[in-house]
Amino acid sequence: YISYRIFRKAVILRVNPQILTNFACDLQIVNRKRIIDKQQVMLNGIYSILLLVGANVFMTLAWYGHLKLNQMNISNGWPLIGIIAFSWLIAFFEYCMQVPANKIGFEGNGGPFSLMQLKVIQEVISIAIFTVFTIVFFKGEALHRRLLGLMLFNFIGRPQFISYEHIYKNSFMR
Repeated sequence: YISYRIFRKAVILRVNPQILTNFACDLQIVNRKRIIDKQQVMLNGIYSILLLVGANVFMTLAWYGHLKLNQMNISNGWPLIGIIAFSWLIAFFEYCMQVPANKIGFEGNGGPFSLMQLKVIQEVISIAIFTVFTIVFFKGEALHRRLLGLMLFNFIGRPQFISYEHIYKNSFMR
């Protein structure tokens, strides 16, 4: 099928209309692929963040869960090596989520985030998960102090997402 517009351009350019039709179809395929690629990059970012949330839940349990077990008199008689082994067993599942999250989310592997962005996202998620963990399991920490810390960290971490190259290109100091 050759449209009138393609036929007219082919006559003007003195080219076989079939060649222009194939070229137009190729352009449509490329444009569709770009849309699909953008969607895949966005999905990779979502998957990466979800995996980071899961990894940080396991990380918080591995690092601080034994303290709750001690409060509940479950791990009081355990030797230190037993507590370390218990924590490493939980941390294994953290690594099973953390490594794929970084691999999927990294821009060099088709994700939307730079290395610095992945680290800042991980830290913000880590503090949020720790805040929830502290409130739910230990009930001893004040919520307003944790929220203030999270807001300060968000404020400090936010400049990492600014593209300084963009600022330089648009500045008067070029």
